[in-house]
Amino acid sequence: MPRAQRRDDPVDRTRTIFWFEYLASRIGSPRPRDVQRRVTPHAEVDAHGGRIKNNTFLLYSRGDHVPRADVVQKADMLYPGSAAVLNHVIWEVLRTGTSVEKKARTWVGQLDPGIQKAVVKAGRQFGDDSRTLKMLERRPGLDSLAVLVILFRSYRETENAKDNPRSAEGVQAWGYACAILRMLFTLGPAFATGKVQKTVFELFVQRVFSGLTSFWGAQMRVEDFDYVKAVQQLQNFATQAQIHDGMPLHQGAPLSDNDLYRLTVLIHDLLHQAAFNGQREVEVNHF
Repeated sequence: MPRAQRRDDPVDRTRTIFWFEYLASRIGSPRPRDVQRRVTPHAEVDAHGGRIKNNTFLLYSRGDHVPRADVVQKADMLYPGSAAVLNHVIWEVLRTGTSVEKKARTWVGQLDPGIQKAVVKAGRQFGDDSRTLKMLERRPGLDSLAVLVILFRSYRETENAKDNPRSAEGVQAWGYACAILRMLFTLGPAFATGKVQKTVFELFVQRVFSGLTSFWGAQMRVEDFDYVKAVQQLQNFATQAQIHDGMPLHQGAPLSDNDLYRLTVLIHDLLHQAAFNGQREVEVNHF
């Protein structure tokens, strides 16, 4: 019998809120009772037809309780893709406190085949090269985000990067952290609601960006950054520029080189605008 996942409150809260809000957006109502009636209507009445008071979905909406497997399965039958939101590899990558090296290939093997091609090399070895980053950023989605975090951690966890941000590994770690920030911007509209956006970003600040220093001494200071507002601005700009109208959570058609460049420029401008508007400086490299 497989061992149950280790409880990790920040990760489990985030993925559960994400799962609930994904369902709520598909159903068209933010009310926990409405979501419950669509997913588990039998739980509304007892054997005698009496009404059961049940606040389970209210707990899900707050991230206080991870849904049971049978509830997740029923929801996914009604709203395909919802189970993948809750159980995506990205949560296990963010949950894991030990080195990612031994688990990287297993995690990547669960992702979209097109994404695997970016990081699975000859002899089935996991790694990256000069084309990897562009391949991932052209295909926004949770799969690409997961791989970026794996690559970031694989460099960040080396002794050289820990001891010296100026080392080759430290430089690579910083580069992937910036790519993760860009991917979070790109995927922001697909996170269903501002509540999900805020919760996801706070988790990444805690698990990825906190304490990160570049080789020239800059810091990834995004704790006070208004990510929700910036995502809305980016979506408006991107739609007007006909780059995209929201992004799929699950892997879709790749962006063109031109659209990726224009989207990157918009993100860069938003970060600098935030700094000038009085938020804490967001020190990232030139995109």
